[in-house]
Amino acid sequence: INAEYMGILGYANPGTSLFGQIKRRMLGLRVVAAGHFPQLNAPTSWWLVVRHATAGGFQGCASSCVQEDAAALEAAEKSESEQAPADLERTLKELEPSRVHRLRYCDHLVGARDPLVHACLALDRKDGLRDAVVLRAFDCELADAAATREPHGRLDFWRNCVDRVMLGHRVHHPVADSLLEVVHRRSIRKYYLMRLVTARLPFLPAKSSPSKLQNRDPVEETICADTMADVETFAENTQVMLLRLTLQCIGVRNSVPADHVASHLGKAMTIANTLRALPQSTGLKRCALIPCDVAKRHALDAKDVMAGVVDKPLQDAVFEMATTAHRHFHTAKLLSSDLPPEARAAFSAATPTEIFLEELEKHSFDPFRCVATPLYRKTLWRNLKHRWKNSFV
Repeated sequence: INAEYMGILGYANPGTSLFGQIKRRMLGLRVVAAGHFPQLNAPTSWWLVVRHATAGGFQGCASSCVQEDAAALEAAEKSESEQAPADLERTLKELEPSRVHRLRYCDHLVGARDPLVHACLALDRKDGLRDAVVLRAFDCELADAAATREPHGRLDFWRNCVDRVMLGHRVHHPVADSLLEVVHRRSIRKYYLMRLVTARLPFLPAKSSPSKLQNRDPVEETICADTMADVETFAENTQVMLLRLTLQCIGVRNSVPADHVASHLGKAMTIANTLRALPQSTGLKRCALIPCDVAKRHALDAKDVMAGVVDKPLQDAVFEMATTAHRHFHTAKLLSSDLPPEARAAFSAATPTEIFLEELEKHSFDPFRCVATPLYRKTLWRNLKHRWKNSFV
């Protein structure tokens, strides 16, 4: 940021007015400070630009004010835990005019990443399930951040966003600002959101120098899960956490049966999503979907999987993972009799998992043939049937 101010004051283009350059840089730095550096709020960036400009006297050197504002920059870069909370009522009032557009953005994001789950949540437009769509949009952003060339930096950005959201500060991002409303309306704890962020860290490659980022292949450097226990641990921090947050959004709290059902359904959903994404891994440099112990137990060759070859080792590995997912789903069915009536709407997102496991068994555990089946239409009809029966199974 200091370099930008030095460019304004010391190296102004003679063909452009100095005031015009300062105005454009102020607008650009405000966006940068609000979007990419959440530890800097927008008013701070405006004040720093004006102070740099005036302290230099609009002359050719800004060195006199760099040392003077070092303390101001250091104070602006403090962690959010040391900053005072914002005026929450004022912040929510500022967010109200853009609420419809932000919710539409979250709807489109979840619908593009997971259309089956989005279809189940979109059938019931309660406020609680709308908030669940915002939480799933936040999870989609985290998944996209973990798949970039520099995932650590983007996950750090979202970690800082969580810090700002919990303090009531705006981030000027549609998902983060919608998350701010949901968090303070539903009294969601920071611990649950941070588990969604840190769940991706064990599967990320090591940090690289900036010179190596251009040659990095995110798919090739993806770390495989060693065992099925690692997959279930990842499920506890992602899908299970999303189901529990959905329960909080619809007003179900401190329900032990609901937590048990969410735990088993979340693990079944994660394993089923892993198998459902297997056809999309063909042609990639590395198959990082099937755990290493399962692939080793059935002598599964990753090259055959990447080439789309369906043989007995692949079917045996898929059968083992599908059996684990079905066991969790069956356990959730047995526990569903003790659920509160209002908690059943939160588990409608598990309908695609139920249909996919049925289709997988029908096609002899060939995940490549399940892609051609009309899962979207079946999901809609099955979900309507469950709503009529007031159940999720």
